Amino acid sequence: MPSAPWPLIEISVAAVSDDNRSNLRSALLELVAETPGLDFSTDSTTGQFIFKAGTESSLGAALERLRAGPIAFETGRLQVAYRERLTRRREIDFLHKRVIKGNESQFARVKLRFEPSEPGVGNVFNATITEGILPSEYVDGIERGFASVLTAGVVAGCPVIDVTAELIDGAYHEIDSSPLAFEIAARAAFREALHGSSVLAEPIMAVEIAVPERSAARVISDLQGRRGLIRDRSVRSNATIITATVPLAEMLGFGSRLQSVAGDGACFSIAFSHYAPVPSLDLDPPPMVAALRA
Repeated sequence: MPSAPWPLIEISVAAVSDDNRSNLRSALLELVAETPGLDFSTDSTTGQFIFKAGTESSLGAALERLRAGPIAFETGRLQVAYRERLTRRREIDFLHKRVIKGNESQFARVKLRFEPSEPGVGNVFNATITEGILPSEYVDGIERGFASVLTAGVVAGCPVIDVTAELIDGAYHEIDSSPLAFEIAARAAFREALHGSSVLAEPIMAVEIAVPERSAARVISDLQGRRGLIRDRSVRSNATIITATVPLAEMLGFGSRLQSVAGDGACFSIAFSHYAPVPSLDLDPPPMVAALRA
């Protein structure tokens, strides 16, 4: 099973009083240092702490440890890590030509080929142009422009995943070109490629559930109601084992639901599987599972 490429779920954490803010930050940093899979950042807009993990259960366990301490804090709603993906190859020839003021101008032409990478490969930039067509500092500017769009796509402002950009041609002006001009051109070319050719993607989880046989049908029905795809059902050690793939957004709160449906004898494990396009009817997720944009 592949590991998640980043924390898949997060929650905002804020100290009840400003006096405890530094203590809360220290406690969060200590938890992250001690526990693999946890992460922590500060929201640049609100100043709130953002606590991140791979699963709801691991995040919940970390919060319980935090609550056992002396620091009073409040939490926001759970949020799931949506991403954006390019769906087809696009070749963009973009000319950036602009008069700034007086005789000062910007000029940069880039020709870039964008295509989806294999899932999990990540984002890749290659420069395959003939040596001497563009100075190396301009190529560096193009790569920076590509990287800047990866942090926020065009569908919902979510990070872009698994895309390869190949620089295949370009042109510059001896006076008006600069690394910044090429960065701007590459950014515009990438965004043009994404428009109409990218989709919102959600994390899909591999789930294995062990339940008493009497509860299996109800659990399967519940999973299907969560947009789950049942992969297998078998019997092992007097328990029914159900394996499925389910969107993470639909698995929030599943642990409590499983106990109510199948009792204390039920248990489950969950691990990241892959990203998949969000069905069109779910393009506007509820606040509880709003897209992570940072």
